[in-house]
Amino acid sequence: MSTRIVQVSGTISAMDHETFGSNERESAPVSGEAVVSTEGFPSELVKMSLGVGGEVRVDLDLNVSVRPNDVVRIEGSAKLFEGDDENTQDLEDEEAIQIQVLPGTPRSYKAGLANTGFGGGDKADIVLTFTNEEANVGLTSGGLASGFRVSLWKVDDQGEHISFKEHGPFAGWTALNYADGRILWRHTDNHISLWKVDDQGELISFKEHGPFEGWVPLSYDDGKILWCHADNHISL
Repeated sequence: MSTRIVQVSGTISAMDHETFGSNERESAPVSGEAVVSTEGFPSELVKMSLGVGGEVRVDLDLNVSVRPNDVVRIEGSAKLFEGDDENTQDLEDEEAIQIQVLPGTPRSYKAGLANTGFGGGDKADIVLTFTNEEANVGLTSGGLASGFRVSLWKVDDQGEHISFKEHGPFAGWTALNYADGRILWRHTDNHISLWKVDDQGELISFKEHGPFEGWVPLSYDDGKILWCHADNHISL
């Protein structure tokens, strides 16, 4: 299994239907990319919202994970909301997205959402193209694959190497430290992912926090995460 660069491009077009007056329309480009290498571990591919007319919002949320034979799986959802403002949580329509993209073979995807309830008529069209290519990590510096790969070694009482497990690289992520069966990762936007791993270094679960304005994560130990603020005070 090789490290994969997965990219998505396309457009979201939405319409706020007006009973009186002209319908309002908006569109926005969709662009996202992720580097994935650990089987089954999801990475965010794109997360975005498009508002239109002060009443309608379209949310697109997609994650990607790598599967055997370098196939990648895209999972997520597209949702259409309509209410008193664009922050409404009144869901009118949604579509679950679950597709597989073969290596070296672009795949297209279309979704149509519609408000068919009383006073409806709002709609959204989503057109996407996904690509799945091998990441030439060794020749990359900065940009998409700028995350670091880690190798977690298991050693005996004399420090002799027994086994190891590698993870990454993940775009935008840097491993800060390992302690108590946890790996702490920091993203470029300073939100964190705290991994729980087993005795062989395999990922069991993870939990993300942040980002929090002005705060930078430093380390994890003994069930505590140390953060430092821009004014140099800390939170443990």
